[in-house]
Amino acid sequence: SLTVNHGDSARFEAKISSCRSIVRSLLHVEWRLNDVCITQDPNNSKYQFGCISEENRYWMEIQKCQQQDEKVYTIHISYDSG
Repeated sequence: SLTVNHGDSARFEAKISSCRSIVRSLLHVEWRLNDVCITQDPNNSKYQFGCISEENRYWMEIQKCQQQDEKVYTIHISYDSG
């Protein structure tokens, strides 16, 4: 749960930890809003995504939060190891 002031940004982070080595090319990372994939729109910078690969850390930032942004955000990570 995260609370931000109107107009501020909200940042969510997730870190993958594993006892085995992670092959990043096999990872599929998807941020979701009410269980629907959020896609990055080049015409709208509301959502920004990034990662720090060497730390296996992924983040999403919501710019200029407003009341209608109060929803459920999740991250879905899958690993295709064959």
